[in-house]
Amino acid sequence: MALDDRLPESAFAAFRRARHESPRQRIRLVQRPHLISQLSEALERRLCVVAAPAGFGKTTLLTQWREQLLGQGARVAWLSLDEEDRDVRHFLAGLIFALDAAQVDIGQLLTLAEMGLMEHTPSAVVARLNTVVASQPGRVVLILDDYHRAQSREVNEAVNRLLTDAPDNLTLVINARTRPSALMVKWLAADDAIEVGAHDLRFSREEAREIFEAPIASDTFNAVFEQTEGWAIALQLARLVAERAPESLAANPLSGSGDHLAAYLADQVLAELPPEIHDFMLFTALFDRFNADLANSALERRDAGSILERMRPLNSILVSLDDGQAWFRYHHLVADCLQAMLRMKEPERIAPVLLRASRWFELHGDSAEAVRYAAMAGDYQRCASLIEDAGAWRLVLYGGIGRLRSLLRHVPEHILPQYPRVLVARAYLALKDGEVTRASALVASARKVARSRTAHAEHTALDWDLLAVGALLDGYEDHFIDAAYVEVMRRTREAADPDDSLIEAVFFCTEAIAQLSLGAFEAAWDVAHRAGYAMRRAQSVPGLNYCYLHSGFADLSRGRLRDAEASFQEAARLAQENLGADSGLRALAVLSLNSLSMWRSGWTEAEWTRFADAFDHVETYDGWFEVYATGLETASFAADTDGDVEALRRQVDAAYRIARTRGGGRLADLADVLNLMLQGRLRDDAAAERLARALKARLPIGCWRASPFLWRPYIHAGLALAEWSRRTRTGTGLAEIDDVLACCRAFGADLFAVRALVAKAELLEQAGRRREAIIVVGEAARLAAPEEIAGPFLAPQVCGLLHAAHRQALDAGDEASARFITHCLRRNAPMQLHDASGADLFSRREHEVLLELTRGASNKLIARALDMTEHTVKFHLHNIFRKLGVESRGEAVAMLRSQAAPAALPNRLPDRMVR
Repeated sequence: MALDDRLPESAFAAFRRARHESPRQRIRLVQRPHLISQLSEALERRLCVVAAPAGFGKTTLLTQWREQLLGQGARVAWLSLDEEDRDVRHFLAGLIFALDAAQVDIGQLLTLAEMGLMEHTPSAVVARLNTVVASQPGRVVLILDDYHRAQSREVNEAVNRLLTDAPDNLTLVINARTRPSALMVKWLAADDAIEVGAHDLRFSREEAREIFEAPIASDTFNAVFEQTEGWAIALQLARLVAERAPESLAANPLSGSGDHLAAYLADQVLAELPPEIHDFMLFTALFDRFNADLANSALERRDAGSILERMRPLNSILVSLDDGQAWFRYHHLVADCLQAMLRMKEPERIAPVLLRASRWFELHGDSAEAVRYAAMAGDYQRCASLIEDAGAWRLVLYGGIGRLRSLLRHVPEHILPQYPRVLVARAYLALKDGEVTRASALVASARKVARSRTAHAEHTALDWDLLAVGALLDGYEDHFIDAAYVEVMRRTREAADPDDSLIEAVFFCTEAIAQLSLGAFEAAWDVAHRAGYAMRRAQSVPGLNYCYLHSGFADLSRGRLRDAEASFQEAARLAQENLGADSGLRALAVLSLNSLSMWRSGWTEAEWTRFADAFDHVETYDGWFEVYATGLETASFAADTDGDVEALRRQVDAAYRIARTRGGGRLADLADVLNLMLQGRLRDDAAAERLARALKARLPIGCWRASPFLWRPYIHAGLALAEWSRRTRTGTGLAEIDDVLACCRAFGADLFAVRALVAKAELLEQAGRRREAIIVVGEAARLAAPEEIAGPFLAPQVCGLLHAAHRQALDAGDEASARFITHCLRRNAPMQLHDASGADLFSRREHEVLLELTRGASNKLIARALDMTEHTVKFHLHNIFRKLGVESRGEAVAMLRSQAAPAALPNRLPDRMVR
């Protein structure tokens, strides 16, 4: 049973809610209207910073201001920060919870925060937060208390991003001991921030006198005021002493320094308390927050409630955190002093108290706090047990990646090798963060520990952890796979506990990845579906997402675009509904859907943008070979078809970057393939020749027969080499493309077979074998028509062949192919213009020049792209202008665009335009 299933939810909820409520002061507060007025000026700005050392009354002042704002109808969110919030996702989740507590309609962000936001980039979360706030009526104020405890580079970046794009109705207030200069400079310079500092916060003589409720001699008060210099916490301690022993205050003046304050607290305040209260304060100071039940359990008492009642006179240093006055904390400076005293007096009693606190949090469902207090006590064995009981690496597949990160954060790296199951959990988390090299090292360390232990006849829990995460790591690292590996996976799965549906599902998924790597698409589809059934039994929504993706990739490679689209859309829907619009799993689905769209009909500018956003997320976080290959191949094909050299260059850079960071020879091969396409476009013959020779050496003709693992890079290498042959007119590409076709047919990779057939047709036409080229294009159209795989046909150099194939299809009565070819010709608009008789208006070469012209290329660039002289370019442009009846490039482009018709073939040109 998971930890959170064993606890009363209300206790944990109350503990978390305390972070989102301003402290409740149980003392009479001094009203400071001039400072409240100064803070209110911040409502006209983005940022307000209250910065001063501890004890200056910053939190008390902001609490007073918050109450005034609430009375005016503003939504005021409060978040008390601590060291846990240095993790940027923990910090952002806290912001979401705080805004929700302030009645801001957060929507689905609340569910995502519960999951730890680990499928989301910080920038995406910040953008959605700003959108949510902008939609709220009225002013929203967000107060970050104790910001100095949470500061990190990532948190500062997130806050800067929040401020940069903040809507007009948001004001951010930061309370810190030191001025966060990284945030202040920009906004102060723009007059978009105000600052309240220590000088502003010091109490005036009149304000200080209000603190002392009991009468105090003028001389004594004057001495105290001069010594404390208006320091709030020192004045409050002086008030406590004045109420108990005014003569002691006169005899023992208090200065405004931290060291003196500690001694004064010990000698003048604590020494006067009954022993049981003194002891209670020392040990409860170990807790960031506590209530009576936690104190009773950790201190082995039964009277914590009554002691807290007796401590009411100490309200200036004991702060209530909720309306019901159930949760408390000490003033931070006082807590520091109390902890220092405890470490000096009774250090041996600290660890047992912390461990009992850990057990209390475990019982009440906060496993992260349970692990934290166990770590503070130095009991890392207990930390490991808590993490294992919570689910360890399995948490990721239950949407608990944020919780796993929170648990692991408290376990120091240097002690991890002693706890191999925790190592495995850390490794799986690293995989999801895109840190494949680190994950591999962690798994290797865990395996080393496992080997050093006594062998067991049956697999232990550690063994199964290693087998499952190790198999997933194999897929991420793209290790060499063969039929023997698949058989090992199958036997391992069959040996697993039949009641452990999650383990069964994981091995089905790893087998699906392996079968995809071997080109066994039917087997991959089958085990992906069996994995889906197991994931449903295990009730893992993220796991089910992966199953839909695997089955979608199997269908996509087979050219079954409709089935693949259904799987990818279901993956996107599940991710959207359960993990949010910006989740990593949704990015995987969006990338897959956009790749499918490119094969079907090409990309619009919006689709390019969606693809780029999804690919950035996938590259940074969760991805494996099939994902990267699908994205890189499709985007590079689109860029090459469009002649967009810069887009192609970006894909090449991404491919090499991913190959370096993710490992795997197939990704390196794919990067070289894309680079060959780029160098061909750039006309760098020497670089292209080197790449071509290297690819031929690594992926020789027929290598896929001996090593099915290489089917995918081999197909793409063959296509790139064929295109290189066409561009350089070497005449060597036909043998390579024929073997690529044999590979596609052997594996049933119909999607790639369509592209290979189109490439072969282009080579045949170049070789003067037009009749054969038309037949091959017709074969490609028949293969592509049932699923409308139009992408490979969307190139001007294919249009002439398509027209001929269209006539042949009509003559043969093949209406399906004829309709599909007509669709492809329409997608190629505006290039397909006809004269009055219905004949093609432009020659094939003129079509190619027109394509470059509409992209804005100069004559020099057109000549370079089409391997012709500038004089020849001018000759073709002269003919094009004559046929269109225009006199300039701009007129020609405008005319072509005006004739484009996305839903039908362009109309024939008027007779006057044909001279």
